[in-house]
Amino acid sequence: MNIFTYYDDIGFDNQNRILDLWKKNWSSFGFNPVVLSNRDAQKHQYFKEFCQEIRSIYKRIKGENISKYDFCCHLRWLAYAAQKNAPFLVSDYDVFNSGFSFELFDKYESSTINFLNNQCPCIAYGSPPAFEMFAKDIIKISQDNVENIKKISKDPYHDQEFIRCNYTILKDKYKFSQIENIIHYSHHEGYEISEMTVEEIRIHLIKRDFKWQ
Repeated sequence: MNIFTYYDDIGFDNQNRILDLWKKNWSSFGFNPVVLSNRDAQKHQYFKEFCQEIRSIYKRIKGENISKYDFCCHLRWLAYAAQKNAPFLVSDYDVFNSGFSFELFDKYESSTINFLNNQCPCIAYGSPPAFEMFAKDIIKISQDNVENIKKISKDPYHDQEFIRCNYTILKDKYKFSQIENIIHYSHHEGYEISEMTVEEIRIHLIKRDFKWQ
C-alpha cells in the first residue's frame, strides 16, 4: 500500500533527514512511501482557483497574508487529490508507524476521509475523490462561515484549525477516530533540550525510539 506525504522546502532545517527517516520507517512495515510537493498539486485542475481562494479566506479571517507553512498545510490535500492510486494512506512526514499494518484499513470507507488522529489531520486514509471533496470543503465551508470562524479561531488558519473551527459540520461527512501504534513527532511540541534545535531534537527522538544509529 502507498503512503503519501507532502513536502515543500519553506526554510526549515534538517527536513530531508526527517523525510529519510519517515521513508525508512514506513518501508520497514511494508508500505511504499511517496513524497509529493507543490508540483503534484499543480496537476489538479482546481489548483489556481484553490490557491486564490485560500489566500483570500486567510486574509479575511486573520487580517494578514497566509504563511508558507499554513499554505502548504492546505495545498497538500490537492496534491493527494491529484493521485491516481486509490485508496491510500497519507501522513505528515513526522508521523511514524510503531506497529500497525494493512489489515487495519479493511474497516474504513474509501468514499470519505478517515482522519485517524481525531481532529489532527496528521494521518488519514481515503481516495483521491475524497481528498478533492475535502479540499473544496476547506474553501466552501470557510467562505460560508467566515464571521463565526473569526470569532473562534485562536491559531493560524491551517487545515487543523479549519477542522477545529468547523468540526460540528465536518463530523457528519468525514470519519474521525484515534488509532494506536503511531507516534507524532510534531514540530510544535514543547521540546526542551539545551543546545539543540527543534529539528535536531525531533531527529534525536526518532532515532532513539526506533533504535536507529
